Amino acid sequence: MEKFVDALGIKKASFLMHDYGGPVGFRMISRRPELLDAMMIMNANAYQEGLTASSQPLFDYWKNPSGQNEAILAQLLTVEGTKFQYYDGVSDQAVINPAAVYTDQFFLDRKGNKEIQLTLLYDYQNNVSLYPEWQELFSKLQPATLVVWGENDKFFSKAGALKYGVDLTHIEYAFYPTGHFPLAEFHQQIAEKVDVFLRHNLRWYNGQ
Repeated sequence: MEKFVDALGIKKASFLMHDYGGPVGFRMISRRPELLDAMMIMNANAYQEGLTASSQPLFDYWKNPSGQNEAILAQLLTVEGTKFQYYDGVSDQAVINPAAVYTDQFFLDRKGNKEIQLTLLYDYQNNVSLYPEWQELFSKLQPATLVVWGENDKFFSKAGALKYGVDLTHIEYAFYPTGHFPLAEFHQQIAEKVDVFLRHNLRWYNGQ
């Protein structure tokens, strides 16, 4: 991602980060803080308080990557696991486009991808160990931040979202009654919220 940013000649950026995008973005900001204009964080965790009981199979896998624990965690990669991620906690299931589920599953089912995903899930513990470092970074840089969150997320809790407010002073929250993928249900509302946030916080966005 850093090479991509450099190839485009980007000198300043607003980071919109969801799920795995959080650790990617936070690492980039840690190494290249001069890039950062603002942060938009969407169900991307950086606090222990955000980790829920639903992540217990992941914690078990970190402690013991046995075949049994791997098989339990691998259920997340099945079509039922993908449906769960899209539909659990939403307000109106009819709004969710089924094509999103089956498109994701098509790529998840590629040969060798299961092993890649399990490796990423095992490595996720290295993100958790960096939480204190990222929190210190937030406190030091104090970027304008918008936290958008599906408050019914079974993976990353609302409590974790609220913890960003401990380290960031210029912060706005937008909670939605949905699950892990808030854009799947409230894309229009979130787009408008992001637009207002950027207009209020970035001079270049207003052509100034």
